[in-house]
Amino acid sequence: MTEDQELMWDMLTADPTRLAHRFGQELLELSKIRGRRQFKKRADEAMHYVMTNVSDPLSVVCIVKTWLTHYQLPFEPDRMESFDRFHNNYGLLVVNQCKNNSIQVL
Repeated sequence: MTEDQELMWDMLTADPTRLAHRFGQELLELSKIRGRRQFKKRADEAMHYVMTNVSDPLSVVCIVKTWLTHYQLPFEPDRMESFDRFHNNYGLLVVNQCKNNSIQVL
């Protein structure tokens, strides 16, 4: 399969591990070579996509944790439109899972 076909397959199957790393690599490159505005826009799109298409809430949280810890993406929650939705939908899950230390990096 070509790279575009693999990306489409990852999106259709919503495989959390592959999505975490595919978007993570893309966002990391954007954060290095382009302006913050383009990075912020694409980060919002990626987070929105993950929250919409990944059905397991814990997987969504694991994807975002992977972006923050493994790729060390420079998210600015106050400037991201999708962060409020993430916080509202998954905030309690993050707090509860952090107490148990059970959020995995994918």
